Amino acid sequence: MNKHRKHLIKGILAVILSFAMVLGAVPLPEMKMVAHAAGNLTYTVHFEANGGEGTMTNQTVPFLEGKALSANSFTRKGYSFAGWNTQADGKGTSYADGETVTFLTSPGGTVTLYAQWKSGGMEIAFGSYYVHFDANGGTGSMTNQPCNLFESTALSVNRFTREGYVFIGWNTKANGSGTSYADGATVTNLASLDDTVTLYAQWSFPQEDDPTDPTSYT
Repeated sequence: MNKHRKHLIKGILAVILSFAMVLGAVPLPEMKMVAHAAGNLTYTVHFEANGGEGTMTNQTVPFLEGKALSANSFTRKGYSFAGWNTQADGKGTSYADGETVTFLTSPGGTVTLYAQWKSGGMEIAFGSYYVHFDANGGTGSMTNQPCNLFESTALSVNRFTREGYVFIGWNTKANGSGTSYADGATVTNLASLDDTVTLYAQWSFPQEDDPTDPTSYT
């Protein structure tokens, strides 16, 4: 935020507080507390790898002041980082690495910025699609995985769990009647441009009549 804008916002806040004091709505001591609190308002920026690897700490940003975004530390094999976006598919608002930002969300809120990637240092030629992972009775969470059309991509490793069951792979149908894929399998063109395909976790458990055989599943 430039200095003019910052002073303008503080000026508007001062006018509002002044009117409130004149009208007797808020005593002076409480007025000073409100003004001080307004100057200390913050929100949180969460960084999502969006197909990449690594970790980044959430960033606290002052609401009334601009602040440079944390430098990207995510990586993705075969890709170069191309900035941030408020949507995973890049259709939201874009921000450059380290860009100074203001008012990304309301005070106390959290905004997620998704890493954007270029293939081999070049713009994606054929577009992309997304893979959504469904726990299908299990627990946990997995981020949608972006995949480029006409390129082979290894599926994200399963992170779901289900008490008493063993994960045995993915399927395009919840009941396992569709196409099956192993954990981490390399896939190509599971969906059309900008579409999302859902892969359902498949679960098995040892047969009750042979509990000593860990290879026996139903």
